[in-house]
Amino acid sequence: MHMVMMKKNPADGKWYDIDNPNVVTKNDDTRRYQRSKQKVYYQEKKNSEGYKLLHSTRWEKFRKHVIAADRGHCQRCIIKFNRYTYENLEVHHIKPRDIYPELTFDENNVITLCKSCNLELGLNGIDFPWNPKDRDDLYNLSIGSVDKNN
Repeated sequence: MHMVMMKKNPADGKWYDIDNPNVVTKNDDTRRYQRSKQKVYYQEKKNSEGYKLLHSTRWEKFRKHVIAADRGHCQRCIIKFNRYTYENLEVHHIKPRDIYPELTFDENNVITLCKSCNLELGLNGIDFPWNPKDRDDLYNLSIGSVDKNN
């Protein structure tokens, strides 16, 4: 489903489609209709299995484990840009979890990224050299293994 994003032009007070500025919405009914479609979209998304999984205790434990194993910083920032980013960390699936659900909790398919790197990469894997074996050696020496199934 494509969501139409609208912006009000302060010069003429009309609402325009951001992706196609030549299209002017007809009236308030159109905006109300769009808002109702957006509510349905987000409600469906919230009820999806993927949403529930990423808000589960199992995922939270796994996420914390991966971030700790990656030493608490964005792997792309350090490898590609030689800078450390410690804020807004997310766990990125190299092979998308929607296409490969069996790899959702596979440590070799996830990597710690900052939010901006995660958004830049999207569903396109990674664009830098990375080996998950490097994280295993450091993590097991420093704090030991964690049971990721509970």
